[in-house]
This record gives sequence, structure tokens and C-alpha cells, in this order.
Amino acid sequence: MRVMKALPHDSSTALAAQVPSNAFRLTVAGLVSRTQQFSLQDLRFNFSERSFDGRQGDRFSADDKSWRGCSLNELIEFVGVSGQAHYIEFVCSESGSEGPFSIPVAEFEQQDIGLVWERNGEYLSGAEGGPLVVLVPGLEGYHPIPGITRINLVIIPCSTYRGGLGPALAA
Repeated sequence: MRVMKALPHDSSTALAAQVPSNAFRLTVAGLVSRTQQFSLQDLRFNFSERSFDGRQGDRFSADDKSWRGCSLNELIEFVGVSGQAHYIEFVCSESGSEGPFSIPVAEFEQQDIGLVWERNGEYLSGAEGGPLVVLVPGLEGYHPIPGITRINLVIIPCSTYRGGLGPALAA
């Protein structure tokens, strides 16, 4: 089992000035070994930070974008998924336009899904769906799902089930 790293005391004030919404928490619940909450700082310092390069056709614009975040696969592995979980449900904040939706765990395991907090070197604003966006790969680039606040691992999908990640979300 992985242990989360403690943040050095003196860097927390420097991070507070850089990171928007220090009160933000991502909750991971449902069929997991234990429900957990993660701040942006937890995600940055405890999971492998990586780039998700935008591809032509990215929904936010035609320009290539460089996204920065961590792998959803790594986070799910950390919390410990029950073998009974068949779907991953994403819940967006009220300002998020997508609403809750589900994807099959089997498709999730075959895709490179990102939890991102930066685009082109800047933290995501509320207007951009920040502070946290899920990037789901599609046929013509990533499909950003804004305002993610909760991830549930469940047996039955929610009413907005989205099978077939690529074609369903790339449009």
C-alpha cells in the first residue's frame, strides 16, 4: 500500500498563493477500500505528475494544448477498487455542464484518462471548468469534462451512462 507524502511546512504558504481554491477536495468513494478526499496539492505531490498533450480537434479550441495533471488509473489503484465495481461515475460541480456520467471499468483500464489542473502552464480557472478537469481521450482529441468533484466506483451506471469512450465523447 502506498503512503501519502507529507508536505513540507514551509512550502504550504507558497503553494497557497499559486493554487486556486485551497478548499477544493476531490472525493473518491463507492466500491473502494476506503473513501478518500484529495486536495490539488495531494494530487500534485502524491501521484506522478505528467503532461497530456492536446491533439488537433481538442474541444476547447483548434490549437494544441498542453495539459498537466495525473493519471486517473494511478489514483484509482491507490484507493483500492473492489472487484464488484463495474462502472466509474464522475460527478461534476453545479457549474459543470456535463452532469454525472458513467463509463465501464473495462474501458477505463484500456484508456489513458487524466485528472488535470493546468493548461499551458496555468491553473484552470472556474470558467475553464477548474480547478479539476477529467480528460477522456476520443477519436479527435481529448474531451475535457469540467468541474469534477467526486468519483464513485459503482455496480450500476447512472442515467447518463456513456459506453464506448472514444466515439461517444469525441463528438
